[in-house]
Parts: sequence; C-alpha cells; structure tokens
Amino acid sequence: MSISPLARVSWRLPVCLPCKEWGQGSYRSRLRYHPRLVSTMKCPFCHKEAEFVDNKEIYGQRFGKSYMVYWCRPCDARVGTHHNDPLKPLGTMADYELREWRKHAHDAFDPLWKLGRLSRDEAYRRLNTAFGREIHIGESDIETCKRIVMIATTLLTKGVYICAQDPA
Repeated sequence: MSISPLARVSWRLPVCLPCKEWGQGSYRSRLRYHPRLVSTMKCPFCHKEAEFVDNKEIYGQRFGKSYMVYWCRPCDARVGTHHNDPLKPLGTMADYELREWRKHAHDAFDPLWKLGRLSRDEAYRRLNTAFGREIHIGESDIETCKRIVMIATTLLTKGVYICAQDPA
C-alpha cells in the first residue's frame, strides 16, 4: 500500500513573509493567533473583511471559553466561533437587529427543552419538522427568527409534554 502524496506534505504552516514567522504551538493555535494566517470572512452586510479578534475588544473584558469572534467594525456585525477555531463559526454574521431577533428566538424556543417539557433533541426535531428542513438559530435570518418565535409560542401555549405525541 503506497502512502498518499498528501500525507508527505509538511504539517507546518507556511512562513508569513511580511513578518518572517512560522507561528508557535500547534497547527490550530498558529491559525488562531497568527493574524496573517487566519482564514478570512466577508461581512454579508457591508461586504468588507471581518477581523478575527478576542471578544475583549468588543465588550471590554473576555467572556466565555470560546472568546474569539469575527467582527466587522464598520457595521458591528459579528459571529463567535466553536473552541476559538477560526474555521468553525457558530453561525452566520449578524448585525444588531439580527442579533436581537436571534435572542428573541432563543428566548421563545429554549424554554421548551430547558424546562423539561421536551428533550432538546425532540424540541429541535419539532422545529425542523415545522420548517421542513434543519434549522439553526445561529444561521437564521430575521423572518426565520420571527417564525421560530411563533412556532415556539404555539408549542408552549398548547401544552407540550415529554412524550413524542401530545395527549388527546
């Protein structure tokens, strides 16, 4: 069995020519902390390049374990990342209005599973069924968030139980 030519490629990142550095530590930490080697993200609102920054720059102090975010300074659109990994955004970039609607969607939807009325998986299954596709609040636009609020409110008010079928 032969070894793939790709397996022979060096695991180190290429040298950053402007500053002639390799970056330190593991592959991910070099991606994470070497600004010239971080992947880029374009802002969907103003179409400028978003910066990969510590959330301390936005809030004045660091919040959470996953504190790195893509931030478009001109329009204040931003999105956090999974485990500070620039290759794993939590959703899509959101401006102030969209962030507020996503908060409303979570505030309406999360009590379904946080209060134990449904398991988290069952709550998302019902949401996906209502939309006919897989839904992630972090990837939703304003209209989708409004619909999520409506669906979640309906489920809460009609009485949702832990079993898959509502009692007759």
